[in-house]
Amino acid sequence: MNARADGPWWYEGTGDYTDTQAIRLAGGYNEWGDKFMAEGPKGYTELSFTYTLNKIESESEAAGGTVNAVELPEEIEMFIGIGAENAAGTWDLVFENTADYAGEIVATKAMISAGETETIKIVMPNEVTKTYWFAPVMLVSGVGEMDVTIDSMKFDGEEFIQEVDFSLNPDRGSWWYEGTGTFSAEESIRLAGGYNEWADKYLAEVPTGWTELEITVTLNSIAPVAPTVSNEIIYDGEFTMFLAGTAESTADAWDLTYANGSTDKGDVAGNAVTAKAGDTVTISHTYTAPVHHTWWLAPTLVLPEAEDGVDKYLVDYTIDKVTIDGTDVTDKIDLTLKDVDSWYEGTEDHPVTRTLRLKGGYNEWGEHFIPGELLAGHTNVEYTITINKVYGVIEEVVEGPKADLDGTYNAYIGVQTADTWAFRNAWDDATYGKDSAENPDAFGQISIADATLGLVKKDGVITDTVLAGNGTYTVSLKDFDFTSADGAAAASALNLLFVSTDIPNSGEITLSNIKVDFDGKNVMEFSEGFTDPDSKDWYKVLFINIWNKELTNTYNMAGMIPAKDITITFDVTGFNYDKAADAAPEVTPEPTEAPAPEVTEAPTAAPTAAPTEAPEATKAPTAAPTEAPAVDTDADAEGGMSPIVIVVIVVVVIAAAGAGFVVMKKKK
Repeated sequence: MNARADGPWWYEGTGDYTDTQAIRLAGGYNEWGDKFMAEGPKGYTELSFTYTLNKIESESEAAGGTVNAVELPEEIEMFIGIGAENAAGTWDLVFENTADYAGEIVATKAMISAGETETIKIVMPNEVTKTYWFAPVMLVSGVGEMDVTIDSMKFDGEEFIQEVDFSLNPDRGSWWYEGTGTFSAEESIRLAGGYNEWADKYLAEVPTGWTELEITVTLNSIAPVAPTVSNEIIYDGEFTMFLAGTAESTADAWDLTYANGSTDKGDVAGNAVTAKAGDTVTISHTYTAPVHHTWWLAPTLVLPEAEDGVDKYLVDYTIDKVTIDGTDVTDKIDLTLKDVDSWYEGTEDHPVTRTLRLKGGYNEWGEHFIPGELLAGHTNVEYTITINKVYGVIEEVVEGPKADLDGTYNAYIGVQTADTWAFRNAWDDATYGKDSAENPDAFGQISIADATLGLVKKDGVITDTVLAGNGTYTVSLKDFDFTSADGAAAASALNLLFVSTDIPNSGEITLSNIKVDFDGKNVMEFSEGFTDPDSKDWYKVLFINIWNKELTNTYNMAGMIPAKDITITFDVTGFNYDKAADAAPEVTPEPTEAPAPEVTEAPTAAPTAAPTEAPEATKAPTAAPTEAPAVDTDADAEGGMSPIVIVVIVVVVIAAAGAGFVVMKKKK
C-alpha cells in the first residue's frame, strides 16, 4: 500500500466535514482519484482498517516549535473565602485560606475531583452583623472549561439556594478567575452564587446574625486550556555582553567609543563578559576624566548566527541596577519608551545579524531610557543585568503588498553630505519625508537641521520622476548648495546617495542599468540596483552609504562629492506595459546668416580625485535629520556613523518574551 506523492495523509472534505476539518489517510480507493487498491473490493458486508497513530504535530512543531500542554491536578482545593464583621466597622471576620486571616474562624475545606460532590463550611466565633463578600473558591491554574453546580447553600442549617440568582452575570458564567487574598487571578477561581458588596450580589440580601455557612458543590467536569504551540526555541549557549556607547572628552571630539570592536578608541575602559542564560552580569564604562557629552549608550549582547529553523533570537532580561558615578539611578530608567525588549542593531565590528540591543540605554536621537542630564560629566556608568532567557523565534511568513504592474509609481532622489549634513531623506521618512506633519517643507528642498537656526533651506533644484511603464528615467539635483547652514563650511563628501520609490518592496519592479553623473561626468555604473536592506516596505536603491560595508566595499564611492549637479539615469522593468515615447525635442530653425562665433571661457580644471577614505565626521547639530544610514549588515550603524543620523532598526512584530505562543511576522 503506497502513500500519495505528497504524503500518507491529506486534508479533504468528507460529507459534512470541510477540507479544513477532515483528513483522509492513504490506503483507500477512489474510482476517480487514488486507487491504493488495484481493484475496489466487492461482494463484502464489513470493512475494517487498523491504524497506528505514531505521532501528530502542528505545522509550527514541524518547524521546530513545542507543544505547551497544561495538566490539571486530579484533586483541587476548595474553600469559602469571606470578609465580614461582628461589630460595626471592625472587618474582623476574614478567611482567604491564608495564615494571617483575622478572628477565630473554623474553616472546613475540601479536595474535589471531576464527578465528585463536596461540602465546604465556615463557622464564625460570633454572630455576623454584616457580610461584605463571600464566594466558593477553587485553587487551580490553567482551567479552560468547567461545569460546576452549587447544590446547596445553608446559613445556620437553613437552605438558601432558592434565593440565589445564578443568571446575574451571564458574561462570567458559573466561574471566573479572580484573585483572593495572596492567591493571584491566575490561580484563584470564584464560583457564582456568592455575594459582593461592590459587585455581583447573587443573593439579594445576605442574612445577618448567622454563625455557620455551608456550601455543597458538584464538579461535573473540568478541562485545561487548549494546548498551545510555542515557537520559542531556547538558546542555552554562551554569548558576549558589553555596554556599547560613544561620548566625547571635549566639544566636537566624538572620541570616546567602546563597542567591543577594533575601532574602540579614547580613554574609556569598557568590559566584555561571557555569559549564559541565567547569569547576572555587570557591564560598565569608566573614563579617566568627566565626559563632555554622551551621544549614545546601549547594553548589547552578541549571539551566534541564528541556526536552521530559527529566524532570530530575542532576550528576556531584568535590569537589576544602574549606577552613575556610584549613585543608584535604577528608578530613573523608563523602559516604557519602546514596545520591544530587544532588537537587532549592529555595533562596530559586530554585524546586525548577530547583535541585540537591550532597553535601558540612551540615544541622543532616539529613546532616552536613561535621562540625558544624568549622564552629564560622569566618569563611570554601570549596569547589572540578569539574563533570564535567550530564545529563537520562527517568523510566520506573511505576504506583503504586491506592486500594481499596471499602475504608476514615483522615484525620488535622496542625499546626505558629510560635515555639513545637508540632506533630503527618503519619501517615507517620518520626520522629514513627503508626508511629515512635523516638517512639511523638508521633502521639497535640501535642508540642514541646525540647533540654533532650525531647519535651514539650501539651494538646489530637485527633479523626481513618475514611473509609468518599462523604460528609461532620470532624477537629478541641480545647482545645489551643500555648504553649512551659515555658508561658511563646505561638504567634504557624500554620506548617502539613493533613489527611494513608493513601489512595494515585493520584487516585481526593479531598477537596472544605472548611471550616476557628477557635474556631467559619469562616476558610477550599476548593472543592478543595490536594494537598501533596511527599507522594509518600499523599494529603495542605494548608490552611496558609508555605513554599509557591503555597498562601499563593492563600489568604493566613499569620499566623492560633486561640485554642482547630480544626475541618475536608470532603466525600470517589471511593468505590464512600456513607457510612452518621450516627446521629441524642439528644433530651432537655423538662421539664414550664421552669427559670429561666441568666445567661451576655457573649462575649469576637473575635480581632484576623491580620498580613499571618508574623513571622520564631526559633531552634528542637536536637531538632526532622521534619515538613518542603512543599517550595515556587517558593521555598526551607530558607533561609526555621524552623530546627526538616527539608526532605525525594524523588528517585526515582537512578541513578548515568555513561555507563551511567540510568532513574529515577516514578508517574503
